[in-house]
Amino acid sequence: MILCVCVCLLAGCRNIGPRKVLSDRAAYNHAIVNSWKEETLLNIVRLRYVDPTCSVDVSSVVGAYETKQTAKGVLKWSYFDLDRVKNSLSPELSLEGSLTNKPTISYRPQEGPEFLRNLATPVTPELVISLLEGGYGANILFRALVGSINGIKNSRATLDVSVPADPEFTELIYLFDQLQNSRGIDLRISKTGDGELKVRWITRNGDTEDVAVLDRIRTLLQLDPTAKEYSVVFGSVAENDQEIAMETRSLYRFMIELAADIDVPEEHILYGMAAPGRQAELSESLIHVRCSTDRPACPYASVCHAGHWFWIDNGDLMSKHVFSNLRLLLGLASTSKEAPLPVLTISAN
Repeated sequence: MILCVCVCLLAGCRNIGPRKVLSDRAAYNHAIVNSWKEETLLNIVRLRYVDPTCSVDVSSVVGAYETKQTAKGVLKWSYFDLDRVKNSLSPELSLEGSLTNKPTISYRPQEGPEFLRNLATPVTPELVISLLEGGYGANILFRALVGSINGIKNSRATLDVSVPADPEFTELIYLFDQLQNSRGIDLRISKTGDGELKVRWITRNGDTEDVAVLDRIRTLLQLDPTAKEYSVVFGSVAENDQEIAMETRSLYRFMIELAADIDVPEEHILYGMAAPGRQAELSESLIHVRCSTDRPACPYASVCHAGHWFWIDNGDLMSKHVFSNLRLLLGLASTSKEAPLPVLTISAN
């Protein structure tokens, strides 16, 4: 009987690993995503306060569990010669068990010339067109990563000066959004033998509304309406009417644009702690970071800096969408060669 009890108890301690995957995986995932949001928001706030920024990657998470179980059963028979009537059968049972959790989390600072170069170098026009073809919203893509296209300028905000976008640029964004939502026109990308990027629009059903949108885009960009394809190059002004010159932005420039839109205490600007930021209407901004002295109750992301809380409201879908896509874009700046990770030996019971 004692042996059966010991076996059952020891069997109940097995298979801890599979059960821990269900609880730990979601918990680590949640913690890593939240820490990234807080770190990125903090770096944007730091830019507004002209403070150095820093990014730290969680390169690996290893959750090691060690279990120990001990079961001991003893059956004693006692017989006394002095009292032949009295004897006893006394069973003894002792159990010992322990569970030790030793997570190993590796951090890697994002630094070095390669990372800084990727962060400060403008993205390529090819990337912008590829993201547009892949369904990335033109409203965010163009406003975030395009400074100008064929001389039509986007809004520009530094930490102390802001310039509104040309009306034609705002119209272009609206027109490209219409093309993305249309099923009658496809955007095709190709490269010539010497690596020149070419784009063309293919009309499927000849819908008059779609054709009118495409004609208006050609007019705004001063493109030849009879050309079947156009060259895409980096620059602010096109050389001819069969070329699209796109002056793109770096990811660092994009983060400065976001930093110029956050709310900061007026006294911090007057005292010189924080830069003035964007002077235009808030409707031109991509993100709205609020500021308060009290910690927000349930924000999308929040950080404390300079004695104030900076946060994104959980109901601000536009800001959340831009902030989430920023994670994908910042992945482009990550170095391709990661530092070698330590070799870990994990005991499995």
